[in-house]
Amino acid sequence: MPDVAALRNGRVVVGVGAESGQLVTYRTSVALAGRIGTTPVEFPGDHGGFMAHPAEFADVLRKVL
Repeated sequence: MPDVAALRNGRVVVGVGAESGQLVTYRTSVALAGRIGTTPVEFPGDHGGFMAHPAEFADVLRKVL
């Protein structure tokens, strides 16, 4: 289990793939975001969206960093 209190006190960006809703990694990321009081950021594609959509992925990444 992650240290939720520590994560709340830091700057954390929780990212999810737009096409990953059926994956466990998507659901656990959304759950973690809820526990630390943030909204998950949606990236294009699935779990490996940075490979299939590199330019679009980079655009989202630049905005959230």
